[in-house]
Amino acid sequence: MRRSRPGRPGWRCSRSGCYRWWRTFPWDSPGGPPVWPGRRAALPDRIRGKGIGIGLAAGIKLTPLIFIPYLLFTRRVKAAAVSALTFAVTVGLGFALLPHASAVYWGGQITRPGRKPFHLDNQSLNGVILRLTHAGPDAHAYWLVAAVVVGTAGLATSILASRRGHELLGLVACAATGLLVSPVTWSHHYVYVIPALALAAYGPRRLGYRILGAALVVGLFGWWPLPIGNQGGYGPKAQLRPRGLLLLAPNRGNQGAVEFTWHGLELIAGNYYVLTLLVFIAATACALVLTRRLGPERAQSASEPDAVRAARPPGVVR
Repeated sequence: MRRSRPGRPGWRCSRSGCYRWWRTFPWDSPGGPPVWPGRRAALPDRIRGKGIGIGLAAGIKLTPLIFIPYLLFTRRVKAAAVSALTFAVTVGLGFALLPHASAVYWGGQITRPGRKPFHLDNQSLNGVILRLTHAGPDAHAYWLVAAVVVGTAGLATSILASRRGHELLGLVACAATGLLVSPVTWSHHYVYVIPALALAAYGPRRLGYRILGAALVVGLFGWWPLPIGNQGGYGPKAQLRPRGLLLLAPNRGNQGAVEFTWHGLELIAGNYYVLTLLVFIAATACALVLTRRLGPERAQSASEPDAVRAARPPGVVR
């Protein structure tokens, strides 16, 4: 068991998450509203109004809707009901203020977003399928099937993690699932990488794993000095500027349809956000299943809730 840092009990972490850190870090700051739904979901059940933030966020951007079934199936029925009711109120206000636009949106446009969703910035399953099929007539059907399969598997994984007591792991897996199945997930919606960084850096018991996990998250989602050409893609003569690795794929500044010409490494570079989330969810599911198959003593220790580990006095090993 890792000891707390002197004078900072909120940093005591377990192998699978930083329960106290997640509950006390100021995600309600102005800079972090997109992460707020997950932060609210982690609050104790005794907090009044738990679920309101998720409902409001879902009314603005649908991705946080994934947290409602997550709350429901992790036995936080009241919070799930509050979230659903709050979301319904936001939809009702939309119809009251903008009836025509709301009717068009909920009448079918919700699953068929405009603004050329095949562009590089759309890092969702829908964006990947649109790019691979060149926005063909069957792309929508392919996405619906993929969204159901991945959504079910991802949500089941997050629920299992939560029921094993690994709340932060469950929240990150749930957020990753929501990003994948959303019709449009712009690259800046990946602010959920912040709690993922906490999970990677402070979750594993061994220091080497923590360093490797943090380096992997920062390496994949950080901004690095890269020579990106004016039309996107690698430009040997371009000036080094801090950019995300995603821009190594040609995109012409999201003008035109150059994404349909990708091949080889360009396909990996242009879709690696989605590929990373798929690998994360699959690895999490495998880890939870393998933990279940351990011997009784090791399985009980591995699945011990984060809150129980965080509350144990420093130096006490189970």
